[in-house]
Amino acid sequence: MQSDPYWEQVQAFLHWLRGARSLSAHTVDAYGQDLKHLGRVLAADKKSLNPNDWTLEDLEQFTLQHRDEGYELSTVVRRLACIRSFCRYGIREGWLDHHWADHLNSPKLWNRLPDVLSEQEMKDLLEASLSGKTPYRNRAIVEMLYGSGLRVSELVGLKISEIRKEDQLMLVKGKGEKERYVPIGDHAFKSLNDYLKLERPQLVKKGEVIRSDVWMGIRGKPLSRQNIYRILKDLGKYANLKKKVYPHLLRHSYATHLLENGADLRVIQELLGHSDISTTERYTSVNTKSLRERFQNLHPRG
Repeated sequence: MQSDPYWEQVQAFLHWLRGARSLSAHTVDAYGQDLKHLGRVLAADKKSLNPNDWTLEDLEQFTLQHRDEGYELSTVVRRLACIRSFCRYGIREGWLDHHWADHLNSPKLWNRLPDVLSEQEMKDLLEASLSGKTPYRNRAIVEMLYGSGLRVSELVGLKISEIRKEDQLMLVKGKGEKERYVPIGDHAFKSLNDYLKLERPQLVKKGEVIRSDVWMGIRGKPLSRQNIYRILKDLGKYANLKKKVYPHLLRHSYATHLLENGADLRVIQELLGHSDISTTERYTSVNTKSLRERFQNLHPRG
């Protein structure tokens, strides 16, 4: 992987930052990690590592995944600055013809309360998930994201060996490779078992090798994050939902509905894998907003 021209360009860029720009070792190291992360994400989504092949959609999807996976705003701002600087360097050096980084939306626009689906909207989405060529798989994906509050990276990274059927738990790897056990709700557990018994064996047969990944595509290859985004987007349209459906929306809905039904904030923090309780506390604002809206809709003097 390190022989790819992209990685050579990254090393040249970092060398330029140290010399011509005289940036601190800490900043240069952070930029290097950011560009490694970008390269890994593009490779995982089978996108070209040649910056000349990047599109605005590719870069927007990369930044949206940060929002949807709950990264801190400061991390997103730094990574956008890194990509812009890297692209400008490429143009100056002559190996990049054009770039789209300057057209990316400001992440400041994301600094708002997370959107959620109502319980009725979740029911509509679950009903819609039984459509298509792989209804058991699609239903299980929706149930697992909403029923266990998984990040999309945790979902696609799940292996068969990490599911403990005897006590309905699964071992997931969160941000920073931190591992935690997450309970699988009864509905999600049933949907997962239906998929594993009735659909996954047929999907695996279409592949060239035996896979340990839980989620398989119709050609027998493991699903990527991009595949999950596309599946949920299509299901949201099929369910006639006005909101754009994406993986982290189901995670937000999971946490909000738990809180509305009396779950302790510390329990939700543990279930979501948040290292800082302040990240979890934003759901109290969502819950308060929801209560206020219901009061205004139901009370005669609301």
